[in-house]
Amino acid sequence: MGGWEALEKQVIAAGEKVKTLKTGGGEKEAVDAAVADLLSLKTAFTAALEEAIAAAPDEAAKEALRAKVPPAPK
Repeated sequence: MGGWEALEKQVIAAGEKVKTLKTGGGEKEAVDAAVADLLSLKTAFTAALEEAIAAAPDEAAKEALRAKVPPAPK
């Protein structure tokens, strides 16, 4: 498994943690820390995807990877 695949799983897990904290009434500090962790992981994930896109063998592979790039934070 490449770097971006592992980061994708970490981003999903961190997103679930943020969701759980927010819906469960988590303390603001815990929510803020989880959100900061999620944003950091998303940045690393995006960078890893951009490297994979640059190394992709063809346009179809590049498009499949581009579809995974997360939207910019609001």
